Amino acid sequence: MIKKLRIKLIGIAMLSVAVVLATIFTAVNIMNFAYIANDADNLTQTIFIRSLVIEPHGSERPEEPNGGRFSVEPDKKPPAETRYFVVTVSGSEFSYNLDFSDTEKENATQMALGVLGKKNKVGYYGNYRYRKVDVLSMTVIVFLDRSQQLSTAETFLVYSIIIALVGLLIIFAAIVALSSKIVKPIADNYEKQRMFITDAGHELKTPLTIISANNELIALEYGENDSTRAIEKQVERMNSLVKNLTALAKIEEGGLLVKNEFSLSGAFKEVAENYEAVFEKRGISVEIIADEEVNFVGDENLFRQLFAILFDNVAKYSVSEAKATLKKVGGKIRINVQNDAACVKDGDMKEVFERFYRSAESRASGVEGSGIGLSAAREIVALHGGKISACGKDGKFNIDVNL
Repeated sequence: MIKKLRIKLIGIAMLSVAVVLATIFTAVNIMNFAYIANDADNLTQTIFIRSLVIEPHGSERPEEPNGGRFSVEPDKKPPAETRYFVVTVSGSEFSYNLDFSDTEKENATQMALGVLGKKNKVGYYGNYRYRKVDVLSMTVIVFLDRSQQLSTAETFLVYSIIIALVGLLIIFAAIVALSSKIVKPIADNYEKQRMFITDAGHELKTPLTIISANNELIALEYGENDSTRAIEKQVERMNSLVKNLTALAKIEEGGLLVKNEFSLSGAFKEVAENYEAVFEKRGISVEIIADEEVNFVGDENLFRQLFAILFDNVAKYSVSEAKATLKKVGGKIRINVQNDAACVKDGDMKEVFERFYRSAESRASGVEGSGIGLSAAREIVALHGGKISACGKDGKFNIDVNL
């Protein structure tokens, strides 16, 4: 139990940290790429205005916008961060401004044709940010080289992922190291509780044995009466409670688990046969259906205890009829026990597996019980990696075990 709690603690902590780191780094990288795109869009807008308005007026090259950001010396390749070119399409005619780019006309034409087929007015074409504007009967397309900025952003993305993973590993190591200290108070309390239940069980056995023996002597000497029968009944109830508490403590610890392959269907039928006299005495008609040769690898004694708990529950609370089935379907084993019962509510009844839980109807019925049996059943199934559930439907109480 403590091991599972520690694993859950580590898992929840790591999931929380991973979500936080993923959110932070995702937001930072999205903002980074968004800034690059926004900055490029502003530049393409400026280039479009320049190419459309300034260049057609006058032969002398005007002063470049943004403080000479786009200027280039003659016969010198422009810097990567300022490379751009403009393609103007009028019908089937193409005109180019390639002064600030090392792109050839053929490549520029192919890129322009590719952008003309896109619906978006702005976007990326490879490493180029483009802006497409329709002006009268022509279309002006501005291409701005963003390869350097995108490369930097992609490098930052890779480094941020590496940093996040390294951070997760460091945090994982720290949580694993500290988790034992975090769960230690819980582990100590759990161990004290388990020891108390075990010790109390042993201590109670002696006085219960003495009470039972003295009650038998009184019955022999003075004759059996309502008082001796009541004492005997309560002693049996206390012995059953002590036995179940001790068994539950050992089951939760996992100390009783000895796995071997055995006939699950055989054990199921044998335990059912042991309860035939009880069912007959209480006037309960029980139908037992079990597939032949259903084997399982697990603790046979614990499964026999599980079946005894299920059949004992039927014997206590069934009104007139019950049905128990064990089937193997598609490699899975399903055990279902259902019985009619008074005042069964429809829907999920997971609360019946809580320790010491007894419904108001069960208490009002006068049936003796401790609320320990189904709790022990849940632990037995969980130890073998299975699932157990309970529900009410049409006045019947159903327990399903899936292995």
